[in-house]
Amino acid sequence: MRRTCVFAIVVTACGQGGKSQEDKPRSVPVRPDDRVVEEPLTALPEVPTWIRDPPDVLRDKVTSVGGQLFVMRSKGPLTDYRTLLPIVEASPGVVAAEPFTLLEAEVTSASRDRVSLAIKAVDPTRVARVLRLESRMKSGSLESLGVDTPASIVLGDDLARFLGVEVGDLVTVKSPASLPPSYAPKAFRVSGTFHVGFDEYDARHGLVSVTTLQAMLGRSDVMGIEAAVDDIDRSEEIAAAIRAKLNGDYVVWDWFDANKALFTKVYGGRRH
Repeated sequence: MRRTCVFAIVVTACGQGGKSQEDKPRSVPVRPDDRVVEEPLTALPEVPTWIRDPPDVLRDKVTSVGGQLFVMRSKGPLTDYRTLLPIVEASPGVVAAEPFTLLEAEVTSASRDRVSLAIKAVDPTRVARVLRLESRMKSGSLESLGVDTPASIVLGDDLARFLGVEVGDLVTVKSPASLPPSYAPKAFRVSGTFHVGFDEYDARHGLVSVTTLQAMLGRSDVMGIEAAVDDIDRSEEIAAAIRAKLNGDYVVWDWFDANKALFTKVYGGRRH
């Protein structure tokens, strides 16, 4: 399985939203005077608007899709997540937790082909309590991810516009063309869209259910567990307590650890 580490997701946002040259929106000359007209609703700004956000505002954006605390194996996938999940969720300061997996893929629609996609697999019964995303939904709902006939996908709204799809439309997720096929292409029905105000999420991310992605890949493990905490200003302390409880067998990060490269680049490493 080709995986993307949690922290690597936000680092790519310092460029052009993680898009490859093949799928990056292009300006197309359409008049004799060589003026350029942008394809509507697809081009990302050279300097993203979130670069001007205060640290706490950007923190809330990256934790809306990325969680506030993460537990993973130092090497390899997490196979014992069903046993570990209640331990994490019962830890002081933790509000809720869920298993998750990240996967680099490509998505196609009736009007677009080979568009880069970062899939995040979540638990539809838990995700609303773990991620700060419900208030950022533009259409549909996170609960719709529980529908599996056909499987559902929730997309960033910029990605949905670039693909030319709305709720109810079908897209196909497949292995990147640069890699040997590792799983069969799978059709998903768009069941919602969200807008975070962070281009890496809005222009490149899609959410599916953990069980759907496991079936698609023929695997039973996940990448890790992510959690929401009752006081984000204490997330570092809560992570340290869980790390001590697990006796060093797991890597435990808070949201800042996961996004340290981004916050160092933008704010010199400040949390607040």
